[in-house]
Amino acid sequence: GDSVLVEVTSADLGANREITDEFGRMAALLAKQIIRQRVREAERRLVYENFKGREGELIHGKVQRVRNGNMIVELGQTEAILPRRELPIREKYKEGDRIKAVIMEVRLGPKGPQIVLSRAHPWLVQRLFEMEITEVFDKTVEIRAIAREAGFRTKIAVTSRDPNVDPV
Repeated sequence: GDSVLVEVTSADLGANREITDEFGRMAALLAKQIIRQRVREAERRLVYENFKGREGELIHGKVQRVRNGNMIVELGQTEAILPRRELPIREKYKEGDRIKAVIMEVRLGPKGPQIVLSRAHPWLVQRLFEMEITEVFDKTVEIRAIAREAGFRTKIAVTSRDPNVDPV
């Protein structure tokens, strides 16, 4: 963050052309570095803005790598993390597998936005039901509660807004 001020006179420029070449090259490298940094910051901010209001949304991704049980999932232009604690015990994935998960949290960290996914949260079951059952999607049948032991069993309490429709 410090700066050094060096006065260069016209006599110096005429006598020693290497000084102007050095300043020109250093300035170009510095400008290039600053532009790259600003572009990276803008990309990170854009990814954060795109995902910050999408908690609870079902997304599709591809398992990029698995480390210590935690998975890094590719979501197109960005990556998300699926922690081991948010994965049902019986599910095992390897690199390249396609996966559906819900966005649990989006936070802005020192290295950019961090998107945390889950396959164990009840939101996943709710989103899957909304996707597959039209009565749930159009709110004719409403999901009141979900109790879930991820990987073992799930119970759903439903009710119907239409007396002619059996919620079960």
